[in-house]
Amino acid sequence: MEKRIEITEVPDEFLELIAGGVLSVGDKDQMNRYVNWFKGRGYNLSETQGYWVEHMNKNHITSYTEEEAREYIASIW
Repeated sequence: MEKRIEITEVPDEFLELIAGGVLSVGDKDQMNRYVNWFKGRGYNLSETQGYWVEHMNKNHITSYTEEEAREYIASIW
């Protein structure tokens, strides 16, 4: 008889690592400070996200995607 593999649920943290995009605690802290600064000066969500993506591109940040950054910024907005 063939052995069966028991299927268990994979934690989200591992799925994020496999997918290639991970926002570290440091990344999140930096984004929180950034959002508070821009929000406090009257920028809207879209502008704030755009400036962050521009920052990512200039600094060659590739540990997470632009979409992940936009989604996280929206979640803390």
